[in-house]
Amino acid sequence: MFTKIFALGFIVPLIAIVVIFILEVISTYIGLKLAKIESEFKEILKVSLYKAILTTVLKLLPFGSIIALLTSIFVNKTYFNTDWNKGILIELPLIILQIIILIFGTLLGILWLFASLT
Repeated sequence: MFTKIFALGFIVPLIAIVVIFILEVISTYIGLKLAKIESEFKEILKVSLYKAILTTVLKLLPFGSIIALLTSIFVNKTYFNTDWNKGILIELPLIILQIIILIFGTLLGILWLFASLT
């Protein structure tokens, strides 16, 4: 029993890092195109891996989503040697995706609540 719980403690964060990494790569690529910054795909993979690990760790903290977002914008600003506005623009596709997922999850929760009441 303990080994299953212990294994889940390692597997779930690894799955989270992989999923966040894939979303970070796609959104960083789109964000770089929006900001008109040229970068190699290898660099996009590297900065996306940094942001995925930081996001996974920071979301464990209170207000971790906000801290992770600010940290991702700072990583963009520092790594791509740009200003804060372009750092935000690089993160914009991921912000939009997070808002869509939040709305979808909220609607799904409301529908589940009404379904359980009937």
